[in-house]
Amino acid sequence: MFKKFKIMKTYPIAIGIVKLKDKILILKRSKTRRCSPNLWEFASGFIKEGESAEETILREVKEETSLKGKL
Repeated sequence: MFKKFKIMKTYPIAIGIVKLKDKILILKRSKTRRCSPNLWEFASGFIKEGESAEETILREVKEETSLKGKL
């Protein structure tokens, strides 16, 4: 009669647009990624406990590009 629903966890993410002068950073996902492989996206990542959205983006930019950003 009643369907059972699977309870899903919530994972907050941050997405940032990185700009330097008149250029915007867009990253291409790996072709081996499970979710949306080979597509273009802005810098993004899961927000860790105690971390702000801004800190998340700065961390992700550093991890994914080796570039050091600032707000």
